[in-house]
Amino acid sequence: MIVRRFTTILALFGVLSMSVIAGSANAGSETLAATPTCNEYTLQFVYWGVFTVYPSYGSDSFDTNCLLSDSRADGTAVYYLEHSLRYCHNQQRVNVDRVFDGDTTTAVRTVQRFFGLREDGIFGPATSRAMLWSRWGTDGSYYGCGFRP
Repeated sequence: MIVRRFTTILALFGVLSMSVIAGSANAGSETLAATPTCNEYTLQFVYWGVFTVYPSYGSDSFDTNCLLSDSRADGTAVYYLEHSLRYCHNQQRVNVDRVFDGDTTTAVRTVQRFFGLREDGIFGPATSRAMLWSRWGTDGSYYGCGFRP
């Protein structure tokens, strides 16, 4: 009798767990589809004349809740991502060419693994917050790497 009830409870728990997992997987893909592609970059002041630069969305809003992936990106936002991957995270296979290709995807996965994030190869807000970013001077010179302020 007790074993039968325990088995029924375990079976019910398994069904509920699977429905929760399936629901969260669907929610993630809807969020992915609804999140805009990074198409700009944000300059954030670090100290006099030096800025951290990272991808963002929108020419005026500079919203960093955006994505870059091999099917969704090219341009200046990708340039700053690739520069940081190559020079701040030692991902030497990445060409800084403004094209989010297979080498860029692999480098993003490597960084995600290093920081304990989900390894999907898609650059998003969590990856952006975890990464080191290139720092640039107002004269265009490179000032090394640092976390987002």
